[in-house]
Amino acid sequence: MMKVKHNTIFSITVILLLALLTTPIFALAETPAKRPAPPLPYLTPEIWSYTNDKNPQPNMWSTEMNHQRDSPQEPKFLFGNRKIRFPSIEPDEELLHLEAELRQRQLLHRKDIQNWYRIASYVKGYNRAYAIEKLRIAIEADRIEDMRHFEDPFRPLGPEVLLRQGDLHLLDQVVDGVGWMVPKDALVRGTFVAGPQGAGKTRFIVWICLQLAKANPPMPFLIIDPKAALSPYAKYLNAVVVDISEISLDLSPPGSMTYPQWLIEYLPYLAADLGLIQSTDLLLDAGRIALELRDRFIKKTGEHTELCLRDIYTCLSSVHDTDRGRRAGYLDAVQTSLSRVLLASGDLFSCRCGVPISSLTNTNLILTTASLTDLLSCRVFATYLLTWLQADGRGKGETNKLLRLLVIDDSQRYVSARIGQPDPAMTPTSMAQILAVLRSSGTGLMVATQLPAQVDPGVIALSNLIVVIGGIHDTDGQTVIGNAMSLSSEQRKALVRLTSREAVGFCGAGAYRRPVHGWVPTVANPEGP
Repeated sequence: MMKVKHNTIFSITVILLLALLTTPIFALAETPAKRPAPPLPYLTPEIWSYTNDKNPQPNMWSTEMNHQRDSPQEPKFLFGNRKIRFPSIEPDEELLHLEAELRQRQLLHRKDIQNWYRIASYVKGYNRAYAIEKLRIAIEADRIEDMRHFEDPFRPLGPEVLLRQGDLHLLDQVVDGVGWMVPKDALVRGTFVAGPQGAGKTRFIVWICLQLAKANPPMPFLIIDPKAALSPYAKYLNAVVVDISEISLDLSPPGSMTYPQWLIEYLPYLAADLGLIQSTDLLLDAGRIALELRDRFIKKTGEHTELCLRDIYTCLSSVHDTDRGRRAGYLDAVQTSLSRVLLASGDLFSCRCGVPISSLTNTNLILTTASLTDLLSCRVFATYLLTWLQADGRGKGETNKLLRLLVIDDSQRYVSARIGQPDPAMTPTSMAQILAVLRSSGTGLMVATQLPAQVDPGVIALSNLIVVIGGIHDTDGQTVIGNAMSLSSEQRKALVRLTSREAVGFCGAGAYRRPVHGWVPTVANPEGP
């Protein structure tokens, strides 16, 4: 036992002696501490250099200057009051717009983005343009990464060879940016544009009309503008702006028809708009009496005159056999509805010397209808305009070529679905009957709306080109659009996620007959961003 104890003490003593002897050796062999590496320069001298052969100057973006500016003792701020050797400038609208988009995409926290933004804020010329381009590249890379990260139910992408078969540019496909083009004659078969407010419907309309104005030969267009949102683009589109409160429309027939033929064709549509089909014979009788009074006036005075809708209303009181029974009730109902239309529309239907419809459709015209707010008056106006155009085109012969385009913005007031309307598959509405004939006259109809579920089903059913911009957020609207475009359940759910200017389109007359996921081309706002 004593022997083991002595051995242990001896071992400990040896270890302590060895530790004392080897301590100086390790101390001498220890590597001295390295100095901290200087911070990396913001920019490389090869890219950013102010030195030239004729006027040599120190390189503002040299490594030495960056080391001086970024010393460890100096605090770093994104927009600090640090002393800079060049004058600073205030960020302009372009840079502020980029900053907003960077914040929205949560990219402004990145070090490289902050450096590029600082450079774009303080310098001018080529250096500033280069920095802004770097910011745009970062935004585009993030957008493409989003497309790759999230599953796109509208894949696969359309092949370029099929997307480019046309002369009318609609969208730019996501990821690859290939332009989706269709024949401009496809607009004859109807166009339906849907999306929330501020999504880009107005600029899409401007983009289409701009291409038609530059076509060879130019295609005239008439835009019904209820919100006066398209009036600022008049100069851009080489169009004339007319307020509907300053004009009147008479009942003069198209050139290929007589007054009796025209009234017999139009007045049943008027009765359908009023919701009084049973009163059609009363309107026709009033029209016959108005024609007799007009002929007497022309024969007596030798002066030419037209008829207006107020004349039909006035002659309703002269219709026979309306003092009792059902006809008395029908007469009271039609007089009440017509008086509402005449009162709400001002002088639009109360003048016998109105503006010819042909003069409205043969030039580029933006018709502002902000003063026409009554739902029934809006529908009567739209029906009269479409009926006149289809009757005029029918007399000129059938064609499948686009001759003119009629655009109705915020169209739910003009082509709305009435409550209790029957199934259009079983009983086509009056609007559907008009549009079925209108397309053969060379007149294309484009309707834009925020509420697709409130539009006449016949209008959507007869639309060959459908574009959704900015998403559809109500269930009824998703159902209507999904059925019209034959979308799958996943594609219908994806309609909610569409952002501003992001769109999904389908064209039955195009070479690529599948939904196209893309972006609406950028159109400058004349009133600013």
